[in-house]
Amino acid sequence: MRFAYATSATGRDLDADLPLLQQAAERHGLTMVPARWDDPTVDWNDFDVVVVRSCWDYIDRRDEFLAWAERVPSLRNDARTLRWNTDKTYLRDLEDAGVRIISTAWDVRTGDDLGDHAEWVVKPTI
Repeated sequence: MRFAYATSATGRDLDADLPLLQQAAERHGLTMVPARWDDPTVDWNDFDVVVVRSCWDYIDRRDEFLAWAERVPSLRNDARTLRWNTDKTYLRDLEDAGVRIISTAWDVRTGDDLGDHAEWVVKPTI
C-alpha cells in the first residue's frame, strides 16, 4: 500500500512527529511518502491513501488548498472537513458540543484580562 502524507515546503522539516509516523507505517508494511500538496508534479492517483499532515502554508492560500483537496482521490481528510477546520473558529463548534478546548480569547483587542499563563498560542482564525 502506498501512503502519502501531504505536507508543505516547510511542514515536513518542522513536524517533529513525522519520523515516528514514518517508523510506525514501515512496521506495518506501508510505504509512506511525503508529498507537497502544491507540487504540480505529484500524481495523487499513485497513492492508495492520502492524508493531510503538515500543510501549514495553507493560511495564505486557503482557497487554493481547498480546491486541491477537492481534486485529490483517496484523501482521508475530506475537503468538507478541511474547509471547516482550517478556520480555527471550528473550536467554538467543538466547545458548543461539549468538547473541552484550550482556554481561548477570540478577540484580544477588547482589553480583557487574559490571565497569567506560562505559554500562549496565538494564531489567526485562518
